[in-house]
Amino acid sequence: MKDAKLFANMLLGKKMVRFQIDCGATCNVLPVDLLNKDVTLDETNSVLVMYNGSKVKPLGKCKVKLRNPRNQKLYQLEFQVVDKDSPVPLIGKRASEAMKLTKVQYENIITMDSIVTKGEDANGKWTFEQIKTDFADVFTGDGCLEGEYKMELDQCVKPVQLPKRRVPVAMMKPLKEELQKLEQRGIVTPVDCSTDWISSMVVVQKQNGKLRVCIDPKPLNKALKRSHFPLATIEDVLPDMSKAKVFTVCNVKNGFWHVKLAEESSYLTTFSTPFGRYRWLRMPMGISPAPEVFQRKLTQALDGLPGLYIIADDVLITGQGESQETAIQDHDAKLRKFLERCQQKNIKLNPEKFKLRQRECTYIGHRLTANGLKIDPDEVRAIEQMPRPTDVKAVQRLLGMANYLAKFCPHLSNQCAVLRQLTHKDTEWEWTDHHENAFVKLKQTIADAPTLKYYSPEDDLVVQCDASDAGLGAALLQKGKPIAYASRALTQTERGYAQIEKEFLTMVFSVEKFHQYTYGRQVTVQSDHKPLETIVR
Repeated sequence: MKDAKLFANMLLGKKMVRFQIDCGATCNVLPVDLLNKDVTLDETNSVLVMYNGSKVKPLGKCKVKLRNPRNQKLYQLEFQVVDKDSPVPLIGKRASEAMKLTKVQYENIITMDSIVTKGEDANGKWTFEQIKTDFADVFTGDGCLEGEYKMELDQCVKPVQLPKRRVPVAMMKPLKEELQKLEQRGIVTPVDCSTDWISSMVVVQKQNGKLRVCIDPKPLNKALKRSHFPLATIEDVLPDMSKAKVFTVCNVKNGFWHVKLAEESSYLTTFSTPFGRYRWLRMPMGISPAPEVFQRKLTQALDGLPGLYIIADDVLITGQGESQETAIQDHDAKLRKFLERCQQKNIKLNPEKFKLRQRECTYIGHRLTANGLKIDPDEVRAIEQMPRPTDVKAVQRLLGMANYLAKFCPHLSNQCAVLRQLTHKDTEWEWTDHHENAFVKLKQTIADAPTLKYYSPEDDLVVQCDASDAGLGAALLQKGKPIAYASRALTQTERGYAQIEKEFLTMVFSVEKFHQYTYGRQVTVQSDHKPLETIVR
């Protein structure tokens, strides 16, 4: 009788190992003699029950990287490590499915078996642990989008070769190790030939203690031509959020490294280090065309997926429905299509930044909820903890943050008028009780900002506007709830206008400010200035 066992050869380091694929095994098994001597085993409480009923106590467990030589994909699996005299290396059911070595047709199975239902919570929802198992390759390794990027260079700009920068002694060893890792992963490679362009290296220590290697291509950026691909903003996304009830936010892991550089362009990114020159094989952070090139390639790769929004390297998936249950079903169907597309296009996601099925989520500095738009709590906290300004630049920083949140706060311009006077060139610096009261009131206004309604094309649109001696104010409303606020200060010339002119100027300002919503549809404009009725008729 022909042997019905299934085997697959996998690369363990540089060694080819023959693994048995066992769809009845609930874990992966590896004999200890196949591990490198420097691998540390973690303790395990598991006891393996073999097919013949015998029991084996593992020596420990560890995570090992395997590469499938057929498709060159890299996987990180957890193995139960056993004595060298134990059975052959084994890849269990879940790992074999995640690596797409086997496929179970669940739609043809009616069972309450724990193996089939494992990974769902008490409500039957798809959990993140199940997602990481079903789509393990999406969360491991380095991604690569289709095609190569060839940089366009202005030949009129003279090439620059910058000298290497000094690196602190304490960072030399970690830097060398990081460069070696990047070389092994195919992100950078040493350069032995002469190159026209050499940039300086910048090393930044991340919050987790690891190093981030970047370049400072300031001279190179003067020569690079940009593609000018339009970058999406949060304002482009908000009009589609009116029926969203469930949100998931994903982050593309090392987004720029998903773009492979053409060889000729790769030499333009040469940078100097204490250990010699290197060049980037993937698109580095710092070059001016990088955000637009990555956005274009990612948008093209994910094109056609419903309920999906992309800003920079953050992807938002929404679920819509009349009830929470139908919204979750809609969301999960969209999420599965997105993850399948990531597998097809070799897009990698960061598991640490994966926010699954949220009723509220932070996205591009805004708080998206099922009930409307809120200020990001981190932004509010930053304003509340901001110390009293001690110079003009501190006031400018405060006003800059306040203007960023202007659509949440009515009459913000008037509240900032006192503080804005301190930034004028002819004004001597003096912080008085008047300024202190305005500072405290501004903080309170931002802290008490209302939840904004999402714009709906079906509902009637109302614009309320008003003018004061110093500024203009407007509010965009639907069903009596604010969608956005706007305000600005009057110029010195505009302050000399008659009141009726100021009121009409407010109407023009509000309609232009909310042009994205008001253009092409009927809008009701409300003003408290009665004489305007005669002019408009």
